[in-house]
Amino acid sequence: CSVCGEVLTAQETIAATGHTEETVPGKAATCTEDGLTEGKTCSACGEVLTAQETIPATGHTEETVPGKAATCTEDGLTDGKICSVCGEVLTAQETIPATGHTEETVPGKAATCTEDGLTEGKICSVCGEILKEQEEIPATGHTEETIPGKAAKCTEPGLTDGIKCSVCGEILKEQEEIPATGHTEETIPGKAAKCTEPGLTDGIKCSVCGEILKEQEEIPATGHTEETIPGKAAKCTEPGLTDGIKCSACGEILKEQEEIPATGHDWTITYTMKDSGGNTVSTLGEATTVLAEKHCSRCEADGSETANVQHIKPTCGEDGSWFVTFTDVDFTCPEETDTSRPSHTWTEKWTVVDKYLDGLTVIPNEEGGVTLRGSCALNIYVKCSECGYEPLEPALSSAESENIVYLGENPGGGYLLEVPVNNASSFWDDGTTYYLKGYVSTVRFVHD
Repeated sequence: CSVCGEVLTAQETIAATGHTEETVPGKAATCTEDGLTEGKTCSACGEVLTAQETIPATGHTEETVPGKAATCTEDGLTDGKICSVCGEVLTAQETIPATGHTEETVPGKAATCTEDGLTEGKICSVCGEILKEQEEIPATGHTEETIPGKAAKCTEPGLTDGIKCSVCGEILKEQEEIPATGHTEETIPGKAAKCTEPGLTDGIKCSVCGEILKEQEEIPATGHTEETIPGKAAKCTEPGLTDGIKCSACGEILKEQEEIPATGHDWTITYTMKDSGGNTVSTLGEATTVLAEKHCSRCEADGSETANVQHIKPTCGEDGSWFVTFTDVDFTCPEETDTSRPSHTWTEKWTVVDKYLDGLTVIPNEEGGVTLRGSCALNIYVKCSECGYEPLEPALSSAESENIVYLGENPGGGYLLEVPVNNASSFWDDGTTYYLKGYVSTVRFVHD
């Protein structure tokens, strides 16, 4: 109803009819054009139910068109290519020009003394056609040449001259034999045997042909005759030599002499210490000069040198010494230690580092000051201003409240106090006690 909206006749569902398939024809791919597969659409609504797909072009299928070789007188063709499917010419055949004849020489042969020869001819090496005929060359006849004879030797016969053809080698006159002459003897001088070289007996050879008619025989070497080469003893400053051996016959050294090192001096050294008055003393600390004297027990050589005693004074941190330096390296007088060190000069290195204030109480009073009660202990770190020595342990000092001075409030918080240091003591590194009284008077620190 258009007024109240009441449904007077209800709608009923009509079922879908479904697509009506219709085939869309495909087409085959060719050599140069793509094809399509079959597709399907609905003949009622036109909806594509199966889309057609592209079939790629197949490309040409090459087939060779055989060529033919060019001959001497006829043109040829190169191989060509066509598509065996569509017949399209892919590679055109090209004309190969005729090659023309290829000349090849037909060798002639020289005329010999008794046979005719032939000139060179020419044929085509490809097709065999004769391009130039060969012609006959008449025989030349023999050319005489002498065959040299050879003189007869001691053991070999000789030959007379003969004749042959220098062209064909035919023998025109035979050579005849000349009898051997026999050897002419000559002596080969021998040589005497030596120490290391064998000798040789006399031999015989032929003075004409050099053949050895009697071999030389070896005479054994005689061997060396040993003779001693006297050595010499080593001295203090001169090396010596051991005995050597040589051959008295040929002079060859059979055993080399070896150097014996110089023995060096056997010094006896004495030191005499004297003071400034020339008196003999027993220590370097008392002496001003030292006389060093040496004497060699082997060669009687001697020497002496006087040197001044030098003194390095001790410091508070290190021992000193007395010593003597000689220019002669044989003199080495032992140095003596000066242990008379001066005392350290202590200076305050740092003020209070550790402070024990558990027994010190700071109580503000009505006058704006403070009242101090109890006592405190301080660790004072110091060093020597002369040698820079710093003890491993700090000095410990203590003070009662009545000896501590209140200096006012510290700007950074707490109270600034001044504490006297009396008889602050610690230990040397070797364990002995030392005191700081007189070196550090007071320290200031902030009390929280």
